[in-house]
Amino acid sequence: MLLQLSVSLKWRNHHHHHHHNQPSAAIVCSLSKKGQRLLSSIDSAGGDSTISHRLIRKFVASSSKSVALNTLSHLLSSDIRHHSSLSLPMYEWITEASWFEWNPKLISTVIASLENQGQFDVSEKLISDSVQKLASQERELALFYCNLINSYSKYGSKKGVFDSYNCLKKLLSGSSSLNRQAYESMINGLCILDLPHDAEEMMEKMRLEGFKPSDFEFRSVVLAYGRLGLLNEMRRVLDQMENSGYTLDTISSNIVLSSYGANKELSEMVVWIKKMKNSNVPFSVRTYNSVLNSCPTIMAMLKEPEFLPLSIEELIDNVKRVEGELVQELIDGSSVLLENLKWDSLEGKLDLHGMHLGTAYVILLEWMDKLKSRFHGGGEDSVVIPAEIRVVYGLGKHSSVMGKSPVKALVSEMMVRLKSPMRIGRKNDIGSFVGKGKAVRDCEIEEVADDAASSEVLAEKQKQLREEERFEKQKQLCEEEEKRIEKQKQLREEEEERIKEEERIKKQKQLREDEERIKKQKQLREEEERIEKQKQLREEEERIKKQKQLREEEERIEKQKQLRIEEERIEKQKQIREEEERIEKQKRLCEEKRTAAIKIQSFFRGLLARRAFRALRGLVKLQALVRGVRARKQQQMALHCMGALIRLQVRVRSRQLLMKTCDD
Repeated sequence: MLLQLSVSLKWRNHHHHHHHNQPSAAIVCSLSKKGQRLLSSIDSAGGDSTISHRLIRKFVASSSKSVALNTLSHLLSSDIRHHSSLSLPMYEWITEASWFEWNPKLISTVIASLENQGQFDVSEKLISDSVQKLASQERELALFYCNLINSYSKYGSKKGVFDSYNCLKKLLSGSSSLNRQAYESMINGLCILDLPHDAEEMMEKMRLEGFKPSDFEFRSVVLAYGRLGLLNEMRRVLDQMENSGYTLDTISSNIVLSSYGANKELSEMVVWIKKMKNSNVPFSVRTYNSVLNSCPTIMAMLKEPEFLPLSIEELIDNVKRVEGELVQELIDGSSVLLENLKWDSLEGKLDLHGMHLGTAYVILLEWMDKLKSRFHGGGEDSVVIPAEIRVVYGLGKHSSVMGKSPVKALVSEMMVRLKSPMRIGRKNDIGSFVGKGKAVRDCEIEEVADDAASSEVLAEKQKQLREEERFEKQKQLCEEEEKRIEKQKQLREEEEERIKEEERIKKQKQLREDEERIKKQKQLREEEERIEKQKQLREEEERIKKQKQLREEEERIEKQKQLRIEEERIEKQKQIREEEERIEKQKRLCEEKRTAAIKIQSFFRGLLARRAFRALRGLVKLQALVRGVRARKQQQMALHCMGALIRLQVRVRSRQLLMKTCDD
């Protein structure tokens, strides 16, 4: 059985680094022996990429699917830059394997890892290829973006999270299930990025669109606030969760306990465990893990298993009061032991799978008490003696160092100290301690029988002996305690020296890494600034070009307008000139007509006057002939007067006609 030493990445980081705002990249996977040999060979290659790629190709070709994917996961989550840079060639060779099937979750993790390494072009290419591959499958493409959001959040890429979310929102239309999935991924991503306030705003948008937040969204926000140490906000969201109709189940309670433990609020943990009991919320292995990992005294004691108390009572007496209360509350009424205990005539098995070191220790103490009660008539199963009793601790595949199980070391030390007949299993029993049921029972009975016989036969004497033994034991315990304290002091001094040296080395290493990181960040910033500048230049050029086109269009329209106005003005002027010419022509014609009329009238009047004058002169001549000279004189005078009068009339008439013409 494997003992997983962390509940999850988020919880593990929360226990030790809850003030750190950037989420970790991913859980560092334990590496198989074959994978370890691969990395050793690559390290021996001295950074030669050709050799490294050849080794990776051979490794993938000769490995099973599980081993290859396990090694890829390790490379993706590695903090060693040289190892993480090998994830892309490893992935490329895996895609060539016959067993490979395209997986959106895996490709999303690869993309986020590449962006974290600064390989933006490659990651963009993978995104483009994936989108093209899923172009006709809207649902699968939406789930791919959801996986991208989760992967980016684990690598602390806020930009990647929001970019993926924007692409996802553009893609979604009427599918309610996909919209809910999008909100769920985004809220979870914001919580992993330690942005619970933004996550709550997203939950509010979710409500406005008609979606009720699920218990998963509430738990994510609760965990984020707890990880940041904002316990009042955490409690506020818990109240909202209850008001929304969700009960505080085991999962939610474990999150709260983990948050309290990370912030060293042990008294609040006691209150919460009591609340769980009153609400009939069952405990789980993770409940034990969260509580016991938060007890500093127990964690310190586990570093020296040879001095561990071997009973619950002794343990409670040797820890701080609040830690003792936590242990007592855990074991009172808890069914975790029974859930992990199998008991029948063939086998009595205690399974320690999923238990952290502190949990395994307390469960073992409970198990030993349970064995005593069953072997000595304390339960329904006391008459059943299993043929074999086993304690399963696993092979250590999920330990920090694969194959080295800390639970195995703990169980082994306790079995030695208890003088138990159980031994490390062989062949089919690897990963467990095994013993014959009767041998284990007899070991327990011998202890009880000896005590019973002594009490019946030599009660008084045993009483005195017990007193003496107690006194001697107390003396020995005091001496042992002094020796232990001295030893612990020496160990602490050595540990402090070692820690100081490690801190100095670590500090130097961190300084170098910080310098490299700063240099890398500087290069990235410069590259981002260059890209942003180019983008701004392109946008500026497009804007200028667009403005120029707009101005040209406006000028063309204005010019056309002016041309139309000019044409209208010219046309109007032409019409005015034509009208003026027509009027002038009519005026000239009228003037000519008037002048001609005057001339004609003058001509006829002169002609008439001349004719009248001739007639009168002839008449006068005739009268003169008739009347003689006198008459001729009178006639001449009259003729002269008549001519003067006629000329006067002609002048007057001409003047009147001229004035009349001028008036017209």
